Amino acid sequence: MKRLRLNRWLISIVVLAMLFLVFKPEQSPNLVVVETTIPDSDFFMEDIVIHQFDENGLQINTLAAKRMEHSSNLDVSILQKPLITFGKSALGEWRLSSEHGKLLDKSSTLKLENNVKIEEYKINQPLQTEITTDSLLITLENNSAKTDDKVFVKNPHYKTEGIGLAIDFIEQIFTLKSDVSTQIYQTTIRKTPL
Repeated sequence: MKRLRLNRWLISIVVLAMLFLVFKPEQSPNLVVVETTIPDSDFFMEDIVIHQFDENGLQINTLAAKRMEHSSNLDVSILQKPLITFGKSALGEWRLSSEHGKLLDKSSTLKLENNVKIEEYKINQPLQTEITTDSLLITLENNSAKTDDKVFVKNPHYKTEGIGLAIDFIEQIFTLKSDVSTQIYQTTIRKTPL
């Protein structure tokens, strides 16, 4: 009799334990509140990379950003730490970066703001040209850029500043618009005795 009673108690405890484990109360998920730059933004992505290709399937440019928020109501995407690369080829490339950016006009125009840097790199060589300005408007359809802000250009051979800039990344031509001043670095050649 004692044995039967002990078995009933053990079975009851096991059944209760199984019921508790199977039908445990659901915990509500931990929701994280994420601050967004755009009120009522539709979505955001982190660590994004977008490649653009031409009709032959060759890569034209790459856009990377630490974070992107999009609002379909405003038709704008806000980018944090954007980096766009033009002209990846055997010759080199141009890299454009800033603190903030905005994709406008259904993603055909990119506006970079705050500490904009445009850097030219040649394969297996150090930085060739560095251009800095406050803002830059990039047209992705024709791979060009422009600004009306003050511009500083540094190169191993010269330093230039001016107001306004237009760049054609396909032809690799940049034009300063006004108030241009240039300082050319002289290089001296030392003769060594034989």
